[in-house]
Amino acid sequence: ATTTLTVTDTINTVKAELSISPNPAVEGQAVTYTITLTGPAGADLTQHGGLDIELSNGKVVHIAAGQISGSQSGVLADDVYVGSSAPSIAISGITEQGTGKQVFENLVKGDPVTLQITDEPGTPGNPGTPGTPNGGDEVTLTLTGNAVQEGNTTTITGTLSHPAGQAFTVTLSNGQTLT
Repeated sequence: ATTTLTVTDTINTVKAELSISPNPAVEGQAVTYTITLTGPAGADLTQHGGLDIELSNGKVVHIAAGQISGSQSGVLADDVYVGSSAPSIAISGITEQGTGKQVFENLVKGDPVTLQITDEPGTPGNPGTPGTPNGGDEVTLTLTGNAVQEGNTTTITGTLSHPAGQAFTVTLSNGQTLT
């Protein structure tokens, strides 16, 4: 007697999940981006040859062969603007590594994570240096112009040390304005 056995492979999905710690964070603070593989209960997720996961902010998290998670640290920019921001960080690409290792049937990207970044604490009027309270918020305005005889006119040019996020006006001591 002959028996026919049919084996049906169910496609199992493995998800690369992103987490960021700490979240919320402060400008100039170190944060850690962690990718963890999740899958069906009881599934062995360690038989891969390694993964490189690229994030939308340019960071790359490596998960070594045989591991289910990997981390990459980075320092948040201390920008010159007052206020908080909340960028959405997503997995933009996944590259499976390793020759001769198993490849996941269906490896998918997890949901984006919103990173709450608050402006660093500090004392207004005491900007300090980058990496210290309000160190990255100092913007300087340099005025340049030619020497001029009384009664003549000149042009004064203002240059900011960092690009302005919005239009503004500077009023000079003689009442004239720069925009």
